[in-house]
Amino acid sequence: MRRGQYIKRAAQQPFRTTCLDCAWKHLSQAFVNLREAKQGYPQFKSLVVGHLAEASDELLDKYPKFANEIRQHRLQFMENHNYLIPFKELLEKVCAMREGGGCACNLASKKCK
Repeated sequence: MRRGQYIKRAAQQPFRTTCLDCAWKHLSQAFVNLREAKQGYPQFKSLVVGHLAEASDELLDKYPKFANEIRQHRLQFMENHNYLIPFKELLEKVCAMREGGGCACNLASKKCK
């Protein structure tokens, strides 16, 4: 298969299917790593970037607008490490997307307390 054919095929078939639980997990992990970075471990900033990219990728197939929203936050964070990523809102959005409104991420929602 020539390179151009591979790229075209890859664009048609996502590498992974949408997984809201996985997106929630990666957003949560990005938040944890950001807390570590703010406690004096700047090397954790690269893990924040990686987990935001993973969260975005988990949503790309079925929720491309939301995936792009996360991507934009990642890019802003990469440009300015003081950028405040709205983790609470992003986590609540993932929870709201789950069927029936229930979620594995009860800690992120006010109504689950």
